[in-house]
Amino acid sequence: MKHTFTVLLFLFTLAAPKAAVGQEPGLSPREREQAQRAATLLHQLVLQNTDDPKALEDLVSIWNDAWSEPTASEPTTPNEPNPGEPTTPNEPTTPGAPPDTGPVAPGQPVSQITDNSITWSFDANYPAGQYANGDWWIVGPVRITSILPRATGRARDGSEINPSPRNWDRQGFDSSMLSTRYDATLNVASRLPQVVATGSSLVSGVSRDSAGVRPQLLRAAVLTVVSTKPPVGSFRPPYSGSNKSSPATLDDVHWELLRDLPSPTPLPATIEIGGGNFGMIPVSPLEAFDNVWLDHMPQWIGREVHPLRNMPANGADIANAVGVASMLVHTKDYPDKDLLAIRLIQFGIDAKGIIDDGGGKNYLSGGGHGQGRLWPVIFAGLMLDRSDMKDVRALQPGVKWAEVDQTFLVSAEDLQPNYGNYLLEDVGSLYEWGSQHDRPAYEKVVSGVVKIGGRARDDRRWTVPMPKLVANTPIQNQTTQVQTEFYLNKASRYRRCCTASSWWGFLLAADVMDAENLWSHPASFGYQDRYSMQEGTTRSRWVKEMWDLYRSNDL
Repeated sequence: MKHTFTVLLFLFTLAAPKAAVGQEPGLSPREREQAQRAATLLHQLVLQNTDDPKALEDLVSIWNDAWSEPTASEPTTPNEPNPGEPTTPNEPTTPGAPPDTGPVAPGQPVSQITDNSITWSFDANYPAGQYANGDWWIVGPVRITSILPRATGRARDGSEINPSPRNWDRQGFDSSMLSTRYDATLNVASRLPQVVATGSSLVSGVSRDSAGVRPQLLRAAVLTVVSTKPPVGSFRPPYSGSNKSSPATLDDVHWELLRDLPSPTPLPATIEIGGGNFGMIPVSPLEAFDNVWLDHMPQWIGREVHPLRNMPANGADIANAVGVASMLVHTKDYPDKDLLAIRLIQFGIDAKGIIDDGGGKNYLSGGGHGQGRLWPVIFAGLMLDRSDMKDVRALQPGVKWAEVDQTFLVSAEDLQPNYGNYLLEDVGSLYEWGSQHDRPAYEKVVSGVVKIGGRARDDRRWTVPMPKLVANTPIQNQTTQVQTEFYLNKASRYRRCCTASSWWGFLLAADVMDAENLWSHPASFGYQDRYSMQEGTTRSRWVKEMWDLYRSNDL
């Protein structure tokens, strides 16, 4: 236990001036959140009662990020924590929720709709129906009299109209959401009854009972208010943005593009959703994509609003879920491939809508976040023959995609004296990974702590060893070399835990659909081939077996 108490004493010494776990009135909201987070880390360490060096180094690394200020070269939100968060006991599903509204004839008048345990009530009967994926539309304008469940206590169970990435970290769903700013003006549910105009996607959330947890939302559903009844079999328009015309119908789907590949092993029965400080929830592949994936908040803070029962919280798990689904729709014996394809197309439509509404940097590279969104856009474009989607890489070259920006073929530009460690022989032959390779290298000192970012985080070493820290010495008093290696160690762990281990499925889907040219970045595939030979870890054994069988196979 001596190492545990050493680190505990060190962290407590740093935390003490932050005034009683962030309750000091003079602290800014960010400082208060940092202090609360620090106290949580101290509590976790006591509970762990461990001498495990990995647990301790993770804790110190998280601490380092918790108290570091953002720099001009980094996103203006706090750095993401390390992978691996504690879980809390499962919360029940929404108690007492009415059953979802059953199918109705398109245009049948209704005065109430329940979807995903969320009930919208109206002042009269309005024509309503369902999109191809099961989400609801209603002909408006419509006067909404109540939304259930109704918030009690803190501001929670909020609703927004056309949630937008342009709001950055502002949201109207829950006042206790970590790393975001609650904006009551965005919360429609707090101002009922209210008329919702046509051209609106009303997204309603159900909060988890516990405050300050990640993710904060339990469920979400979307109701699209349209001016006229959509064609039968329409896909839902993106929930972001004001264009609510149907992007396509089932008649537009090119089903012939789906393969019938035999599976070498039994098909996966589940895909995991949830996560964060809750734990993963195994559900059927159809259920994993059954409800809206609320994904408009940028980068790593997006997981705050990812509904626990709708989708995975973290980027690596999003990428894995997308990958498994992307290969199931090409598998011969999967019985629900058409419906799963419809739901995967819908996610691609939503992701494209987020980009078009100002979210071009939502999926910026950084650790394990931001990945898994490019392929659904391309897949939807292929299946619907929509050039604006399948050619998104060519038509919108400024959009950031994590799995693209983190992979590269070593060039002469990467032969730098101060970082990278690349050799002349690597130029033009070594496919590599860099946590923030798309950004210029920088090194700064913030409050005595060395901060490196951009290409300065690149390193030829597959795993950067954890440096030996001087005992009883704060990180800012360690040598510059030790601090630099400390950062590189953290970055290299993401190489192994939370990136390429989730990419197998959607890269293979791009391969079997002959869409590598649309992906327009050979380094993604080159690096994955290298990863397959050198590491090979995977979040889905089945999808890796499909990769081994079908990668670069003439089908």
